Amino acid sequence: MSLLAPILARNVDDIDLIFHDSLYNVTYSLYGKKIHSVMLQGVITRSDAVHELIEFDDGSNRILEIKYNRGLILPQICDERILSPGTRVSITCGLSHIICGDEALLCLRKFCPLIVIIGNLRTLFDDDVIKRYFRIFSDDLTISLGVAVTFKDRLAATNGLDWDSNGEVMVSCSFDRSVYIYCVNKASVTNVLQSKKHGVSCVKFTHDGPRQIVCSSSPDAPTSTMRLWDIVENRYIRSYQLSSPLVHGVGIDTHRSRGLILTSATNGSVSLYTFDSTTPLHVYECNNSIASFDYDGLIFGRYESNSKGNKSLALHDISKHEVPFGRFELNRILKATEDVVNITFNPNGRFIILGTNFRRLICLDSMSGSPIFACCYGQIPAYKVNPDEYCYHSISPDGKYLACGLFETINVYTQGCYDGGIGIWNTKGQQVATFPGHEGPPAFVAFNPKKALLASACESVLPFLFRNRACLRALFRSLTELEQLLILRLLNVKQAVSERALRLWMNSSAIGELRRALGNLEANCILQFAETKTKDGKNQYELNQDFKRGLFAALYGVGDVSFDSELELCYNIVTAQKNSNMQKVPTVEELIKHSKDKLDFLLLFLVSKQVRKKTISASKLARRIHKQKAKQGNESKTRAMQERLSKLTKYAGTISLDLLKVLERYDMVSDAKGVESLGQAQGAEMSRQALSWLLKGVYSQITILLVGYLANLKQGKGGIAATKWDEASSLEKSQITTRSLIETVQLLLCLSQARFGDCFSLKSLTKAQIRLCKFLFELGLVYYKTIKGPMYACDLSYIIPGQAQYYCGNVLYARSNVHDKKDGGRIIVQSNFKVYVYTASELQISVLSHICELQARTPNLVVGVLTRDSVQGAFKSGITSDQIIRFFASKHHQVGGLNFTNTDGMGIPENVVRQIHMWEAERNRIELKAAVLFKRWDSEFMPELFQRMVRWAQGKRYELYHTAWPLDPTTPEYDEWLRREKYLACPLESKEEVVDKIRQLRAQIVHERANGNNSRG
Repeated sequence: MSLLAPILARNVDDIDLIFHDSLYNVTYSLYGKKIHSVMLQGVITRSDAVHELIEFDDGSNRILEIKYNRGLILPQICDERILSPGTRVSITCGLSHIICGDEALLCLRKFCPLIVIIGNLRTLFDDDVIKRYFRIFSDDLTISLGVAVTFKDRLAATNGLDWDSNGEVMVSCSFDRSVYIYCVNKASVTNVLQSKKHGVSCVKFTHDGPRQIVCSSSPDAPTSTMRLWDIVENRYIRSYQLSSPLVHGVGIDTHRSRGLILTSATNGSVSLYTFDSTTPLHVYECNNSIASFDYDGLIFGRYESNSKGNKSLALHDISKHEVPFGRFELNRILKATEDVVNITFNPNGRFIILGTNFRRLICLDSMSGSPIFACCYGQIPAYKVNPDEYCYHSISPDGKYLACGLFETINVYTQGCYDGGIGIWNTKGQQVATFPGHEGPPAFVAFNPKKALLASACESVLPFLFRNRACLRALFRSLTELEQLLILRLLNVKQAVSERALRLWMNSSAIGELRRALGNLEANCILQFAETKTKDGKNQYELNQDFKRGLFAALYGVGDVSFDSELELCYNIVTAQKNSNMQKVPTVEELIKHSKDKLDFLLLFLVSKQVRKKTISASKLARRIHKQKAKQGNESKTRAMQERLSKLTKYAGTISLDLLKVLERYDMVSDAKGVESLGQAQGAEMSRQALSWLLKGVYSQITILLVGYLANLKQGKGGIAATKWDEASSLEKSQITTRSLIETVQLLLCLSQARFGDCFSLKSLTKAQIRLCKFLFELGLVYYKTIKGPMYACDLSYIIPGQAQYYCGNVLYARSNVHDKKDGGRIIVQSNFKVYVYTASELQISVLSHICELQARTPNLVVGVLTRDSVQGAFKSGITSDQIIRFFASKHHQVGGLNFTNTDGMGIPENVVRQIHMWEAERNRIELKAAVLFKRWDSEFMPELFQRMVRWAQGKRYELYHTAWPLDPTTPEYDEWLRREKYLACPLESKEEVVDKIRQLRAQIVHERANGNNSRG
């Protein structure tokens, strides 16, 4: 390699290369700032693997020669077949040797490639801990993303995301008022910070590195603030008071090299702050505005829209920020009601990307302002969409690719299934890649500035709940009556409604119920805060647009919502039995018997250790037989296993692995090795968790098992083979799990609205839905002869005995029932807490052993006593006093024709009932209630203000506690009361109303005193 005399300076594109006296003392910079790498592109003209040289044409009429180190890159790169002439190359070089003819273009100390992209070769990246990668090719563009880590520990949706300047740390914030810190090298969350008082709406790192962040308060905070936060010491360095909340997600932008902050508020104003002062350097007033710094921090762009409809993009110089030096008119580019919600500058300074509220991304030329291309991350609506439906884009560090979340329905797996994803566009506006797998549209996407990493965060819940008739109907039915009334009243309201207006619909004593209803609707994303607030700064509510459109479609049958297309209803057995032409249709009695037998066997499995052991062994053997048949070999071995299985199932049955995992999840059974269960020392063979489940209503029992099944499905394999699951990538596993969960919930909610005896075809169901049908068959909820044949819906209300709403049976022991009187098992409860049970059922004895202390046992009589310790032990396992009393009442026995009943007619002595309730009340001696305490009353308005306020609070039933005053104002005790601190405690939900009343009373007292002085004058 030949090196000539040093060159003083040489300009290559936008990079200034400065050479000093020695070739080994070289610096190169971009706009005066040192950089660590340079991107080179071109076509290979010659490759010399022996001398480790590559020659290629960069398109500027010059041949560049690259010197590389074979030991620092993958062996495939050095293959001459890969580096053949004509191959397009894009290389990001760090400290490398590059020679241009006879001139030393770049000569540095060592070689450290960040990304090498050649042909169809996989990407090289300098981070092996995080296994997220992508590869980009010049013309024949192909991009591939692999999921490295997925974090699903959030309690709320993400509303902010940012990388630090070195790409080592990432910060995000969410609506649960928390800030999450991530470390790239550890691929994990390193810290979680809380901001319970102010909340967090958007977050950005400062130029000082990953130690400080700038964040804004949430829209529902008492006051709008922006804080400079030291996340290492977890303390606020400085707080900036704001006149209005900042724009969601992108309301803050920090300078890359200076202590400057740009804020964009919801009232349309843009402010420029410094770290050292809480007073803004300048405030730009406008009706609608958003601002952002460019990549190098030399200028910032500000979108402004006035009341006359003029829309423009103003460019400001940092050194002369008061007046813009350039302005691009956008009226011909944007639609009449379209506004810019996000601005991003390309790193090379050539393009400006505008994100709009019409789900469009518009690329402008930074020199002329002319549009280059426009792309959409969702269907273009005919109106301005809600801010919750925005997806904020990001540009790659090389400035060539644009990433943004997709907000549209993509039929990737199943027709009608909502699946969010990430779209990648090049600088020509061509969408070159799409990556599905998100449970919802990724609202935030951020490229790592130094590594081949891309972070994305989903902001909203699964939108398919609002886009499917069965899901929407089930969700609406699960709400309380008050919540349903609120939804129906807001359904036809086209504007946001304040909480004060909602209170006018309610009685003053039901304000707490209204607050709880609003909180539940917010948690389910049905109700959300509107952009606009009241004149006094209070939040206003509006319905989620997806929920509103879906409910309209469900009520009036309009819209493009997919309605239960997965389940095909054939007929109902009641009408089919009237038709003599239809054969082989199960009768109502057969369906009822099927449900009863399945629940009886499930009870027997939980109660009897012997049956449980045989059932688990039979289930394992059945799975082995299934695998043996799949191999199609050794029929004699298969026949022997089948004979063994028939012996095991003579007094037992089989249970699927799904149901067994659900029972083990709730600790209702021991593991397959036969570990001793709780309470076996007392003769009981089932755990306390199983007993607690046993004493619940049958609908509660089924609900618990279904919730456990969905929880296991979310963590499991989605019903695919183990070998395919192990071979799948992390992205494919996430997609399979999400797809299976969505399909399962859809089918489950569809079946929940079926009538008894409805027949459905199973031909169109997916594997995950077939798996659910098998699980429901074991619970007695559906019936079918073969998994390929028709499926019939069952109704458990037919097998619930009497009015007790409880059912559990025992097949082995004469099908005894916990609450049924017809199977014997009479119980006598005496006033001295003695319990006599006339039964031989092991189930009854097992239940009794968890409630009483057994004292004696004969072949048909068991004697026990109710003690505080025995009943408290039942309470600890989740059993309630009402369940115990209902169990005794259902088995009550009349002695000598006399029925010793209490006032409730339960058949149990009243003192026993009261004592059981008192034992349960011991566990709830203290009740915590959120309240607000008012103190430090203004002495100028005392005592009238305090006394009037207490009387008003008592009339409104808000008063929890107050400092009482003596009745006689002439006594010394009254003077002492005036000197002491006075307190008034009210419920937290009444805080705003109480504060308003205090202000009203103060003004009233001032007015009365003023009128009194005037009359005396």
